[in-house]
Amino acid sequence: MEIIRQGAVEVITIAEAMSGDFVQSLVTELETIGETGVPRVAINLQQVPLFDSLALETLLDAKEDFERRGGSLKLVAPTDLCREILELTGLIGEFDILPDTKTAVGSFAK
Repeated sequence: MEIIRQGAVEVITIAEAMSGDFVQSLVTELETIGETGVPRVAINLQQVPLFDSLALETLLDAKEDFERRGGSLKLVAPTDLCREILELTGLIGEFDILPDTKTAVGSFAK
């Protein structure tokens, strides 16, 4: 997991399956980001082969928490399997999904 700040947006790039111990480390990072000002996060899923139900719950919880604080969490370029998982679970409509990081970062300015 790599976290880079681009302007007022934290871009988290993940290059592994989102399950098990990884999800706990993601929770920790999201909680830390959520404690500072208005959280604006774009999570790049371009290299994520899959995620489990705990990862989905974590993303949804963080999105809802950030929105309560006036912020937002957006997903970037989910792989075909990740997009299919979002569709099958009915969560696809819960997230703003953008095609690339540049577009995602720019979308926070609107």
